[in-house]
Amino acid sequence: MRLNADYLKTFVNIDMAAPQLKDLLVSVGMEVEEVIDHNGTPVFEIEITPNRPDWLSHYGVAREIYAKQPQLKLAPLELYQFEKEISREGFSLFIEDSSDCGRYSSCIVRDVTVKESSPWLKNLMESLGLKSINNIVDISNITLMTLGHPIHIFDLDKLADGQIIVRRGKQGEKLVLLDEKIVDLTSEHLVIADKEKSVALAGVMGGLETGVAAGTKNILVESAYFDPVRIRKTAKQLDLRTDASYRFERGADILATPAAIKIFLHMLSQDHGTPLNITWYHDLFPRTVTPQRVTLKKDYPSIYTGIDIPMDICGQVLKHLGFKPEDQGDQWEVEVPSYRVDIYGKQDLVEEIIRIYGYDKMESAIPLSLNTVVRMDKKREFIQAAREYLTASGLYEVINYSFHSPEENQRFSAAHPQFHSVLELKNPIGKDFSVMRNSLIPGLLRNTALNFNQSLNRVALFEFGRVFGIHDNKIQEEDYLGISASGEYARADWQTKKTQPFDLYIFKSILAALFKKLFPEANVSFVEKEFPFFISGTGLTIVLNGVQAGYMGEITRDILEADKIALPVFAAEMKLETLLQTLKENHFSTWNRYPSTSRDFSFLIDRKIKYTQLETAIREIKPDTLESWELTDLYDGKNIPPGQVSFSMNFAYRGKDRTLVSDEVNAIHIDFTAQLSKRLNLTRR
Repeated sequence: MRLNADYLKTFVNIDMAAPQLKDLLVSVGMEVEEVIDHNGTPVFEIEITPNRPDWLSHYGVAREIYAKQPQLKLAPLELYQFEKEISREGFSLFIEDSSDCGRYSSCIVRDVTVKESSPWLKNLMESLGLKSINNIVDISNITLMTLGHPIHIFDLDKLADGQIIVRRGKQGEKLVLLDEKIVDLTSEHLVIADKEKSVALAGVMGGLETGVAAGTKNILVESAYFDPVRIRKTAKQLDLRTDASYRFERGADILATPAAIKIFLHMLSQDHGTPLNITWYHDLFPRTVTPQRVTLKKDYPSIYTGIDIPMDICGQVLKHLGFKPEDQGDQWEVEVPSYRVDIYGKQDLVEEIIRIYGYDKMESAIPLSLNTVVRMDKKREFIQAAREYLTASGLYEVINYSFHSPEENQRFSAAHPQFHSVLELKNPIGKDFSVMRNSLIPGLLRNTALNFNQSLNRVALFEFGRVFGIHDNKIQEEDYLGISASGEYARADWQTKKTQPFDLYIFKSILAALFKKLFPEANVSFVEKEFPFFISGTGLTIVLNGVQAGYMGEITRDILEADKIALPVFAAEMKLETLLQTLKENHFSTWNRYPSTSRDFSFLIDRKIKYTQLETAIREIKPDTLESWELTDLYDGKNIPPGQVSFSMNFAYRGKDRTLVSDEVNAIHIDFTAQLSKRLNLTRR
């Protein structure tokens, strides 16, 4: 919307340069996009938020300036005075549905003179980006720019049978608009009609046939309130955006229809230089409008904003904005003006008060919290930590659809035996997306195949997602983490000369490192188990603190062939709920400032004993001073007895409250390794 600074001074006696006026407009919430110089007059191009239709007029803006600077004088609107009801004409109004048109005010003016607009009026029209047509039409447009309420002028002599009907359009009915566009009307469109035909598209644009032209002598002035939703739909369907529809669809002032007519008549009488011959006026108001009332505690603005706002200032701001606060002791009963269609509750009133009082008076401070204990979102924190680690390890996150083909679900039905049956879609987009997924792995396999088809040599992926199924006739949803890897783990370079592909042990090490990162105190083990979708001997159950959390292994060749993947693929899937139960809340603990010392231990162990069994035994019998351990060497060659293998391990010891001396560490190490050897029948080397 454009705002002419000189015309604005008609309503509020501002005396400031364009930059200062721009700052003032911005301070009350308007966005000034551009300041244009029009023949020496500043014209502001302002952007209005959809909730403030009352700003779409010069008088509405003047009211805001007055509220911000009440030392200025807000001039009343000049209205043409005439009898309340004039009926010297046999003319009638009829509204078919009051929900479409809540009010219709209209009058007949005879013996008007249609002519070229005065230079002042033409200059004002041009500054506001409007095209001058004739004095009657131009004055109606300036009325819109003054009050913000659209009006329309009909050539009275072109209306049939002295009647106006506000109704819906009829199927097959056509209307030629003022811009000569022909529209096909339907029952979705609201129209103004005479006894025979539609003459205007209500709230959007008038019809060409009944428009004011050079030969017009008698006019009918329309000022109405139309349903915003109906106008918005009509304008959108017909691709018609006008100044009138722009205002009506945001919510016009239902009480402003008579004032809009009287402003127009005042300007018209000024233009003619003589009193007007008004022969008929009628205000059809079929439904009662009750003013909106809001109760506002006097101390609430200060409580809500966090700053001390004097109560008398709160009341004054509301009055200057046109509200009517009734003092009721410790509170106000505030009557909301009809042009403020955006006010519903006490928070809205506080926003008005602080907007005028000044946002700059609000302090930038962190609000105090009433929560004595703050808890982080455990699930979100876990996902973020796992995402950061996996990404740093060279894996890429993917997001797949939750739909699969029945064949994909069948291949992995054994992954989640708790789901008794598959959840099928009633309206699938295709067979390949006809069931809800029961595993994340099929999606990862499709991603792997797609990336290999793009000539990638390494595809390592992970996904956080939900799997679905039916248990006891109820739909079940569970969150999982899926991981897959295939192709090159490490590519050949000038030093290694050889590519290292992903294998089961490398893939397992990625998972083990993830668990060590996220669950440093957890007992993690990988237990052999057969899965129909993993190659025999590669399937492993992932156990955290004795609870099965997931599984991993190498995908069978038949499944890979179905997805057209030539290289081995290693995959894992873990239930987030189980992982979260293992995850402990992080607590800060100071680092151990005492030095550590290490001892080596080499021994023979039975080949049938799994490394996880060895680690479990270490965890169960380790002394408090044992901080960490690692396998440093494995040998099963010459001089090793049949059925055994040679291990070398390093054990690190550290005191918690003092530095351990060498003899003390030796004694602890000897006792510990003796217990370990006895439990697993180890032979020291």
